[in-house]
Amino acid sequence: MNTEIKELIDERQLSQWHLMIASLLGSLASQQGMFNQAFLNRLLKHSMDKFIIPYFQTLPDYNEACDTARHGTTIAQRLKPVVAFMDNVFGLAGQVEVIEKDDNHATFIVGSAGCRFCPIGVGKAELAPGDTFCPFPTMLEETANEMLGEKVLKTVLTREGMKTKILKKEDGNCFISYVATQNA
Repeated sequence: MNTEIKELIDERQLSQWHLMIASLLGSLASQQGMFNQAFLNRLLKHSMDKFIIPYFQTLPDYNEACDTARHGTTIAQRLKPVVAFMDNVFGLAGQVEVIEKDDNHATFIVGSAGCRFCPIGVGKAELAPGDTFCPFPTMLEETANEMLGEKVLKTVLTREGMKTKILKKEDGNCFISYVATQNA
């Protein structure tokens, strides 16, 4: 087990904080239905509003990232500096990208094999097929809306049967879609 953890740390370039957060998320996610993505979203919204965003605002690059994001004309152009800022602060994953679908839709792509916060890949959560416990959708939505100075971005949720999906896993990547609200 120690060798497996050491290999994971080296492979994904994890800090002790990545390991702690991902293993905490993995432990919570594995608690037999006590916690789900919606519960995590509520916790993260509170944490982002009360602690993380106020911390971001103290960082020297914050205002520059806000300016760059606010000058974007599409949702993707607005999201890219937010993602770059968050990735610089947290070291989100080995590979992150924002792609533009159209002016009002963008997708945040995380390379699953390099994600440093994944409750499954790092935290070893055992989830039912199709279930998620990802912190990124809410983290990015809350941060982007704060950095843009208004609520202009919303995470796209999709229905699959009885489940609501916040992200799509495909070809070794996680895809999180965002849409501009009427304020954009």
